[in-house]
Amino acid sequence: MRSARPILAFALIAAFVAAMVAPVFAAPKARQYYSKTWSYHATKKYHYREYHYKTNSTDTTYQKQYVIYYKNDVKKKNWVYYYNPTSEKVWCRYPTTNHPTYSKSVAAGKELWSVLPKEKRHKDVYTIDDADYGKVGATCPVLPDSDDKKPMEMPPDDLP
Repeated sequence: MRSARPILAFALIAAFVAAMVAPVFAAPKARQYYSKTWSYHATKKYHYREYHYKTNSTDTTYQKQYVIYYKNDVKKKNWVYYYNPTSEKVWCRYPTTNHPTYSKSVAAGKELWSVLPKEKRHKDVYTIDDADYGKVGATCPVLPDSDDKKPMEMPPDDLP
């Protein structure tokens, strides 16, 4: 009867080699993604999640923006707002499933963005007039500062 030691040793070596090689063959990370959960900013009384993206497909690091949701604000709860921490400005919004006009379209996965003109962007969403956003459009904004004009992904529809 043969000893099980050589088989066990081979299995351990094979497992070690597989663990070392696996990262090399791992699937590439997504170019953009949203954090899985919402957080709450108690001082400013809004929920937020992070939006991560690579400006260009060859980038190795992600940039970050915040998607802000005012759950308890009757006027603002119909939208999620994109805030760029680098420029410190709100620059676009997307309707939520609570929106009285766009809720069905949002649920169907339609692109419904409102992008502010550069001169209308501000740090505080409450200083921006709704009319400043202009008409809701089906054109998706591109990843900020991207060379290849890759479209942004719609925000997840799971609200807090």
